This record gives sequence, structure tokens and C-alpha cells, in this order.
Amino acid sequence: MESCSQLYIRKIIDSILNNIKQRHNNILFVKYYNTLNLRESELREVFETQDDDICFLYHEFSSKYMHSVFEPFLDWIMELYQKFYSDVAIDEFLEKADVYFQARSVIKSYIETGECQRDEDLIFAEYEYEAKRFTKSVYNILEYVSKEHTLFLLLNKLHFAEQSTIKLLIELVNHNKENIALLANYNEVYDVPEYTKKDWDTMIDYIDSNNMIVDWSLQDGHASESERVELFDPIPKDINPYVRLINNMVSCVMIGQANYYLEQIHNKFEIEKITIPLKDKLSYLKLYSIVALCLDNSTTALMLCDNINNSIKMTTSLEERFSCSYISALIQLRYGQKETSNKYIQECFDLSDEIDDEEYKFKAKLLDYIITSNCWKNIYSWDVNLIIDENFANDAIKYKYYNHLAYIYLFGTCNDILYFVNGTDGIENAEYFKRGMALAKKINNESIMINAWQKNVMMASSYGYFSLVDYFYKKTLEIIEGQNNKFEESNVYNGLGYNRIVSEEYDVANKYFNKALGILYKLNNPYRICETLYNMATNAILAHEYYTAINYLTIVIELLDALDEHQMRICNLGKIYGFMVLCNYYLGIEYNANLYFSKLERSVSHMLEKPVESSFYLWDDDMFFYFFTAGLIAKDDDIEKAQKYFDRARIHLFRSTGNLFFSYYQFAIAQYDLYEIQGRHKEAVEILNDALDFCETHNYQFKAEILRAKLEDRTLPHKKFDLKLESVTQKQLELMSKRCKIEHELSNKNKGINFLLSWQDLLNKDYSTDKELVNSAMNNIQNSYNIDCALFIEMKNNSPKISYKSKSISLTDKDIQTITNFFLDYRKEFITSRFDKTFDDYDCILNIFGKINVASLMCIPMYINEVLKGVMISIVKVHENLTSNIHFFGNTDLIIFKFAAMQILDAVERLNAKIEIKAINAKLQKSSVTDLLTGLLNRQGFAKKLEDFSDYSTKQNFEEQETTILYIDLDNFKYCNDTFGHDIGDLMLKKLSSLFTEIVGDKGYCVRYGGDEFIIVLPGSSTEFGIKISKQIYKKIEENGYFINDIANALKRPIEIDAQHRISCSIGISTSQKYNQESIMECLKHADSALYDIKKGTKHDFKVWQKVQK
Repeated sequence: MESCSQLYIRKIIDSILNNIKQRHNNILFVKYYNTLNLRESELREVFETQDDDICFLYHEFSSKYMHSVFEPFLDWIMELYQKFYSDVAIDEFLEKADVYFQARSVIKSYIETGECQRDEDLIFAEYEYEAKRFTKSVYNILEYVSKEHTLFLLLNKLHFAEQSTIKLLIELVNHNKENIALLANYNEVYDVPEYTKKDWDTMIDYIDSNNMIVDWSLQDGHASESERVELFDPIPKDINPYVRLINNMVSCVMIGQANYYLEQIHNKFEIEKITIPLKDKLSYLKLYSIVALCLDNSTTALMLCDNINNSIKMTTSLEERFSCSYISALIQLRYGQKETSNKYIQECFDLSDEIDDEEYKFKAKLLDYIITSNCWKNIYSWDVNLIIDENFANDAIKYKYYNHLAYIYLFGTCNDILYFVNGTDGIENAEYFKRGMALAKKINNESIMINAWQKNVMMASSYGYFSLVDYFYKKTLEIIEGQNNKFEESNVYNGLGYNRIVSEEYDVANKYFNKALGILYKLNNPYRICETLYNMATNAILAHEYYTAINYLTIVIELLDALDEHQMRICNLGKIYGFMVLCNYYLGIEYNANLYFSKLERSVSHMLEKPVESSFYLWDDDMFFYFFTAGLIAKDDDIEKAQKYFDRARIHLFRSTGNLFFSYYQFAIAQYDLYEIQGRHKEAVEILNDALDFCETHNYQFKAEILRAKLEDRTLPHKKFDLKLESVTQKQLELMSKRCKIEHELSNKNKGINFLLSWQDLLNKDYSTDKELVNSAMNNIQNSYNIDCALFIEMKNNSPKISYKSKSISLTDKDIQTITNFFLDYRKEFITSRFDKTFDDYDCILNIFGKINVASLMCIPMYINEVLKGVMISIVKVHENLTSNIHFFGNTDLIIFKFAAMQILDAVERLNAKIEIKAINAKLQKSSVTDLLTGLLNRQGFAKKLEDFSDYSTKQNFEEQETTILYIDLDNFKYCNDTFGHDIGDLMLKKLSSLFTEIVGDKGYCVRYGGDEFIIVLPGSSTEFGIKISKQIYKKIEENGYFINDIANALKRPIEIDAQHRISCSIGISTSQKYNQESIMECLKHADSALYDIKKGTKHDFKVWQKVQK
């Protein structure tokens, strides 16, 4: 008889099947709060009663195992292809299903082998775009199959699904195709992993608002059982399958899911020092590096680069070394280390020659192009003009690197003003541009095409060809139209607005920016809102509406602070501070100008000591504004100093050509005034004329008029521009900022809670030493929070001792004492970063670690009962040319770290107490089984050893081994005791014990069996070996002169002992064929019998029981 639950599920399925026929809603999610298990066998019974030709697909998710990418959909696609389309070539099948070109090789390889392989490496700059296209491709296959075969998908325990599956389901429920039915259940009380929560909430919100959810309230039978959750815990022996699964995730560009598992594997294997095969280790490190580069996680990427280089030394594989050098070059370039990157490129060229394979040689050349193009981190930069080797281009086609070649053509060439002189024909007829666009169309990569046209927009604007800008935007809109892609639409409006800034149509620019702002506000994209407001501030500054600019910049700073960001895609925070200095300076608000200048100075302080001829990659704008505003502030008090600042500003101005339209005329006017003060009139006029020529050449009429007025010493009337907010209000933006701050703090708190949950497990592991515990704990903290280096000092016997120190930290005893003394005086924990005004207050600590390299610092003194017990210091560094994705410590981190630090101390104390108790117990245990005089096992110790080893040997099948026993009784021991005293008797017992132990070595063990009786046990040894040992004993006794000199020395007088009273021993020997308790005790009796036989007639001899028996 069916239960209520079964009947209800049957009704649900019948309803969905009826909806398929009626072309109604055929998607349903069942929400439950305890347990609901949709068993496959029961569901299949329901479908077997249906007459319809429906393809039933079932899957149950588990929390215990690593999930595959898009689980279970790729497996279902493999099954559907083999069932319905095996007579069609896979390539043809995928093309008909409208699978994205880059995804075809990946899905094809999965259908064929169950593993994903890419024809072409991922370009990190477009991983988000590719991720969307891959997800859409998997959905497109399901939709294609459903045109001929109705699909009924049943997903049990959906709350255990990973991010890639949820993203695909969002696609599926949004389209809600009539021939794809879906029934899924999920536990409402289960907390999904933090990384997938956003997508999960998006899906739940959508299905809830579209009435696709039913509440499950029935409780009967198996439905009332509690749901057991076993979380995934990496197992070392399964590393190879893990690597294959993660490779599938990375190949399908499901980077979030890959990162989720890689973090767990890294924490498990690296922190706990688990050894895994080198090949698997290198594979997972390279995959983790790709993920870190996609997520722009600098600390993790650089740490992985070090791990790769340490591990690669242990392999002789040229191919492995090539792939490791390849990824290392990309990491180093991504984070500004161009010289180091070039070293790895050369390694790749050298290795490709050694491998002597054409594809490896091609990849080395490709890497060189990628590095020259700065990994396309900023595709709107046009400071590179590549000449493409035709052989390389042909190889790129041969090896199917269409995407990379398109990037090289479209973003590495045609970057000269000459291409814009002849109007639209100049760029559209350029050979490389045509080739790049043809490749982009071949692989249907709309992102490249949009970005290529937008790059042309930026170039045309910068070169003053404003008539071309609208045409290029029209080409962009042609690609976007029909996509309903509001985000790209906002980019177009931002681009149009930027173009109007350059063409000095400030009112029109503001209109476009407001349109972009309205779209981005509805999309709830605060990061891109910051970029739009920054553009609006730029527009306002050039229109001389400085109060308006300050208003927009203030919102930008507040939003970035709420998001915990210190950089935007289009500029660093330093440039924003530079804008604030300029606006306040022009308005005569001296205090604010100085306030923001100090912030600007802190943000670029790590670059200030670099020689002027150095590379300032990505920082020239910031450096210009630093030196320019420094000169403006200084010129009223110190003309010579101001001129030095302006000289340096000029260098950075002309290095950053994209900034000239904004900065050149302002700099020229300021420099003109300073030259005039110095009496350098000719140079003053010259710089104004140069700037005027630049403005007239680029058709910057508004700026040109300002410069002419300056030359003619006349005043221009101020032109008023209306640049207010229109699509959103300032109040809405302020509320968004507050909301972002709350969400970010909540996210940090959730991260902290998740960290502490795993933290407890980490500290509770069985460590052998406190050093091992502290190392494991500190490594975990560093990896969880992307900390560059850390230090843990413990006070031991009132003296500071380093318990943990990152390799990059170098400290003297004086440094350690300085840190300790500081926290003996300053007892409070603190955090500071180079953007804080309190940064310089902690020079005493900062200078120890190299202040110029510190981005953020956290220090925690640990006091217990008013006594300093230790100090924990964590540091995030500023890598050269880097501000993105640095984790700046916050108050939540301080609370978490303080708790963690105190728990480390507590865990160390508990471990040391445990070790001490263990040592005491071991000592007590040893005393109970050890003879105190000789240090040998006593009778109880022999019995225990025999029992323990017998159990072990039985389990391991070791008991079938020959064992020989020597039963020893000392000769003339009573005479020695009676004649010389018990102290000498004890001395003889110790001397002979040492002699026996020395002779036996590792071949067996010795026992003081009682009084003057000893046993020697020789496992795995024959009777002949026992005889050999016996002979060695007698030889040694004779060599020691029967210990007469030892007795004399102890008595401190000469003695004589006749031959018949000298100390020696008699030995009975017996051999057992087994090593177990029963056999050994029987053997011991036999050895005792042999000994007794000796004692009946003689001394100083041995006998074998088997011979005595005969």
C-alpha cells in the first residue's frame, strides 16, 4: 500500500505530465524542512504506468563527495547522445545544438571519455563571459534534444548541488521550455556553501515569484527520518580523481566551484603536510593557479607560483617544466613582475627547443605575445603595436588557437592614429583588424567584437576623431541588439558619455552617464556604478563644476570602502584622491586639499622610491597626480620644490597618453604660472603654446579657448553646466553604500564563522609537538585570509621565542625584543593600512617588516591575567604595481584573529599538558614493565611484549617464524654477593645486562626474569644463531676478565678470585617454530630444562634442549 508521501508525489508527477501535454508550467520545486527522499525505484514505477514516450532522468545529490561540473547534466547529455544520436558525428550534433565554439571540444571530449579537454587555453580576461556561454551551451543541448524527445528531470536533494548546477538550473527555469519537465526537492533549513549562495538565492527568488514551489508538510514513513549530512573531506589516495574532476570544472570555466574544492584540498594536503604523487601535485597546483588568476587572487597566485617552482625541481619531465614555467610567467606578469615573467618566457623557449616539438615552440611564441600584450588586462590600452609573424598566425590556426589570435589581432595591432585618418575605412579595411573580426565571428565570440569596437571608440575619442565615435558605437549596438543585455547597454552609454567628455559636450555626456547609472542601479551593480560616477566626476572637473565632482567622488569613495575595494577597473584609488585634491585646491579649500593629498601620498608611497626610469605600469596616472598636486600645494611656499615636483609630473604625464586630454591643459596652466613666478617667461609661453597646439590638433575647443585666454591675459566668463543626477537620487546611492557595507560585513562574518568551524577541527587534531600545532594553525590562517606573511611569538620563561615565522620574514634578536617591548607598553590589538591616517603611528613595528612593502598590518598581543603570553602579527604586502584584490584587514578580521590567537595559546597549553601526562604515564608504564636496576624488561614486561606481539603477528600473519630462546642463569652470583656485598652483586647484574644487550643488538631483546636469571629472545632466528650468541657471550665475559677489575675498582682495593668462583653464566637453548604466546612459553620451559641439565653437573656452558632430549 502506498504511503501518503508516495501518493502525493504521484499526483505531482501526474500534474507535471499533464502540464506538458497542455503546454503549461512543467517545472516544480518541492521545499521541505526535515527529510523528503524521492527514491528512484518508486519514481520509475510511476513512469512505467505512463503511456507517453518520455525520457526519465534521475539524480540524487550527496554532500559527501566532490561533485562533477554541471552534475548530472553532462552525464545525461552523454546518455542522451548515445541513446538517440550515436549515428550523428558529435561535432555535427554540437553545432546543431548551438553550442559555443570554445565549448565544443570540451563537451565532445566528455561525451567520448568522461573527461573535459580544451582545444584552446582559457583567456583569463574573459572567463566570466566564457562561463556564461558554457552554461548556455549545456542548456542549448537539452533544449535541442527536447525538440524530439520529451525530458523529465528529477533532482533529489538539490540543496547539495554545486554552483555550476545551480547556474544551469537558473537558465533552465528562465526559459521553461514545454518539452523539458523538472521536479526537484530541497531542504529549506540547509545552508548552502557561501560561494554558491548568491546563485542559489537568485534561483529561489525566481521560482518563488513564478509559483514554482510547493511546501512539503507530510510526515510519514521514510519521510520523517532525519537527514544525515556528511561533508566532503579530501582523501589523499583520491587526489588523482579529484584532479580530473577539477580539470573538468576549469575546462568548463566553472571557476567558483573549482576554487571551492581546491581550497579544501590545499588546506588538507598542504597544511597537514600530506605527501601526494608529484605529478598529481603539479596538476592541482597548475589548476589552482589558473583559478587564482581568473579570480585575480594575487596572494594565492604568487604563493602557488612559489610552490610550483619548489616542486618542479623534483621532476625531470621537460613537458611538466614547460607548463610550470608557462603558468609562472602569466602569474608574474599579472602582478607586475615583468622582468621575472621574461625569465620564465626564456625558459619556455629553451625547453621547447629541448622537447623539439612544434606545438611547444608555438606555445612559447604565443606566451611571448601574451606577455607583450600584458595578458590583455586592460584591452582599452593601445600602447602596443605588434607585428604578427605569419608562420605564427598559421600555427595558431593549425592548433585551433582562434581566440588568442583574434585577441592579438584586435588588441595588439592597429593602434596608431594613421588608422583613423581615413575615416571608417581606415580601421575596417586594416588587414589585421579584418582577420581578427573574422576569427571572432568564426568562433561567435561577441565579447571580443564588442570590446574591439569599444577600444576603437576610446582611440578615436583620444585622437580627436569624434565623428567616428558614434559609428563605432553603432557597430557595438548591432552586436548587442537582440541580446537584451542591459549590462552591455550600460557600457555603451558609459562609452558614449566618455566620448562626449573628450569632445567637450559635457551636458550630453552627463545625460549618457545618467542612463548608464539607471541601468546599473536596477542591476544592483555597485562596482560599475563607481566607474560611472568616476566618469561623471571627470566630466564635472573638465566643466569646472568642482563641487559637483566632489559630490560624485565622495560617493565613489564611500562605495569602494563599503565594497572593501581599493581599485576600479579603470583607475586606482590614488587617482580618485588626486581628483579630490585638485577640486579642493581649485575651490580654495586648503584643509581638504591637504587631507586628500596625504591619502594620495600613502596610496603611492611604495612607488615613490623607485627611480624615474623604472616601469610604473598601471601607476603613471597616480604618479602624475601625486607630483602635480604636490607642486600645486608647494608653489606658494617653496618655488624650487614645486618646480621639482612639476618636472617629475611632466614625465608621468607624457607616459600616460590616455590621460592627456584631461591633464595636459591643466598642467600647462599651472606650469605657466610657476615659470612666470620664476621669471622664465619664454618657457611659460612655450608650454602654453605646446598645449594649445595639442588641443587644436585634437579639436578640444573649450580647453583651447581657456589656453588662449591665458596667453592673452584675459578672463573668460564661467560657463555653467547642469550636471546633476537624474536617473537615481543621491539618497538612493547613499543607501546602496550602506547596504553594501552591511552585506560586506555580513559576508566577512559568515566567512569568519565558517573559518572558526573548521578551525576547531584543526586545533583538535592529534599533534605530536606544539611547533607542529602552531605551524598548522598559522598556515591555515595565512591561506584562508590570503595573508602574505605572519609571525607568532610565545613568551617562554619570560623570554620571547618564535613559534612560527613565514619564510619571507627576516628578524634579529633585537627585532624580536623591540616587538615584545612595544606590546609590553602598548597592550591593545590594532589594525592599520597604508590608507589610514594612523599608519605612520606604528613605524616602530612597520619598519621591522619593511614599511614600504606593507599594505595592511594586524597585531594582536595575547594577555592572560595581565601577563603577556605572546604576540601574533599578520601582514598583507603591496606587491609592485599591485592594488587589486589585496585583503585589507577589518574589524571583523581583528575579532576572528584575536579569538584564533588565544585559542592557539590554549591549544598549545593543552597539548603540552597532554604530552607531559603522556610522558608521566609512559614513565609509569615503563617502570611497571622494566627492571629498575638493569633497564631490561622484567617478567611482567616480557609477558606484555609477548602478548602484544602475538596479537600483532597473528593479525599480520607473522606468527609462522622460527624463534630461539636463551635461558641464562649466572654462575657464582651468590658467592659474589656473600663475599663482596650486595652493591657488587648489583654491579655484576648491570655489567652482564649491558653485555647481553650489546651482543643481541637489534636481533632480539633481553629480559631479567628474576634474581640472577635472564632470557634472551631471538625472533626469526635458528638454533645455530642461538649457539653463536652464546659463544659470543662467553668470549666477551673472558675478554672482560670475568669482571674482576670492575669489582676491584668498585671496592677500591685489589682482589683475587679463583677460577671456580669467577662470575660467568650457564645457558639453556631452545627453538620454537612459531612466534605466539603458547609456543614461546613452551619453548621457554624447554630452555629451562636444558639449563637445569647443565646445572646438574657443570657451569660456564650452554646446552640445546633438543640435544638434551635425545
